[in-house]
Amino acid sequence: MYHPQSGQCVQSNQHLVYLSDCQNWSRWSYDKNGGPIKLMDSTTPSCLSAAGDGLPVVFSEDCSGQQSVWALVSGSKFHIAAKDKQGSLLCLDWDSSSSGISIVTKKCLCLGNDGRDVPTCVENPQRQWFNFVPSNK
Repeated sequence: MYHPQSGQCVQSNQHLVYLSDCQNWSRWSYDKNGGPIKLMDSTTPSCLSAAGDGLPVVFSEDCSGQQSVWALVSGSKFHIAAKDKQGSLLCLDWDSSSSGISIVTKKCLCLGNDGRDVPTCVENPQRQWFNFVPSNK
């Protein structure tokens, strides 16, 4: 997974999900929109899960719950979102305040609760833009 604003890739040490250079990147699997994001380099089933608004993403063995099912939302399809326990849509977000590397989930910028673009937005949503980069590695 790639974060265009920082020019870095999403990596994991199996406990923390963070941004780092793309030289030694983690392998992720995302087979379909509305499916889990799985860490491929893990010895146990590890799916990204939304723990809550402003909290770091975590790994879960439950790959089918609403907190672990991710969808490409917004017109740009750069927002990647899951629902929290209350059913609120949360997007992957680059938390630049935490030494600039942590990946958290936060309320989606410039999107309504349905995942669609709002007519006007004064915020810059680019910190929430991620995309999947195909690889044969």
